[in-house]
Amino acid sequence: MYLYSAHLRTEAALKDHQHRSLALQERLNGLSAAINALQLVHPAYAWIDPLIEEQFLYHEHYPSKKAKKTVDKQPDGNTVQPQRLQTYVDVEKLENEFVLTSAEYLLSLANVKWTFTGIQKLPSDLVDLLVQTNLYDMAFTVLLKFWKGSGLRRELERVFCAMSLKCCSHYVGPSLFGNDFRSHHLMLTSSKDEVVIHGSANTGPSSHQFKGNSHWETLELYLEKYRSFHGRLPIIVAETLLRMDPQVELPLWLVHMFKGGQRESTWGMTGQQSNPASLLRIYADYGRYTEATNLLLEHMESFSTVRPGDIIHRKRPSAVWFPYSMIERLWCQLEELISLGHMVDQCDKLKKLLHGALLGHLQLLKVDSDDALASSAC
Repeated sequence: MYLYSAHLRTEAALKDHQHRSLALQERLNGLSAAINALQLVHPAYAWIDPLIEEQFLYHEHYPSKKAKKTVDKQPDGNTVQPQRLQTYVDVEKLENEFVLTSAEYLLSLANVKWTFTGIQKLPSDLVDLLVQTNLYDMAFTVLLKFWKGSGLRRELERVFCAMSLKCCSHYVGPSLFGNDFRSHHLMLTSSKDEVVIHGSANTGPSSHQFKGNSHWETLELYLEKYRSFHGRLPIIVAETLLRMDPQVELPLWLVHMFKGGQRESTWGMTGQQSNPASLLRIYADYGRYTEATNLLLEHMESFSTVRPGDIIHRKRPSAVWFPYSMIERLWCQLEELISLGHMVDQCDKLKKLLHGALLGHLQLLKVDSDDALASSAC
């Protein structure tokens, strides 16, 4: 079955669009059968000699030979466990080939040509094509299969930047083949460890790849799904949106990602995670002073509603969520705009609101401190 799928790879590149898709679909069936067969074999022997593939593809004659293994000997004459040649093909390599061929098949359905040559290691160009064609499930499957660690985080940032740009511009992409995702059951992206499962490519249309057809809804769905892989993704999205259009209104669901669900252990003063302090910094960086001031006022109001007896928990969020240097920076930016004569009335109003909230906040801290001293003296 592996030789059959390898032969179909060369044939698919020579066929027209319609027959090419059929050949790729049949190739997926062959790869799936080969993977399933190897999984029935003991792991020590679950591999294929690639020389047989070359003989099959190019009709070259090789001497009859058994599958090679090398045996290393220690100085004392004892042998170690046999090691396969570096050119072997095992289940992992077949799964990689299966994922790339699945992507090629879906692109062929979208009338986009991309050919798997068998030598791609980190197919960034493939991910770009999948994102452009709105095949996001397949794009993230490729990412999770071929990138790990910091490399995965960088690629996720690239993908979400591209998805954010579609929301900013009047982007008109190809038809959304996510609604006819025939190979949906060939992959699984809900786990960090298990990316690929095997099935038949002859599956019927499945459920929608994402809810609705809006780029905003798509962005929300996938950001919610994959932000656990990289905590800065909401920051990347917000900065991309404001960089492309400084006047754009950030969607409420994105703002809530910064505000809500923050555990105390994940708060950070450096703004490296998606917390309220990060949102305040983003607003200040892109001149959204009204939103920045309202964010501070909202937090100070929620802070003041915490019961006085819980002093420790009331002080800690204020110190961590909003570094005082960031508040001072916002104050200085408002003063600078007033001195330059830009938006004088608006900035003056924001400054007065911020000044009043800060006075009330400091007064509340003084009351809490006096209560703490009085309690310790009892």
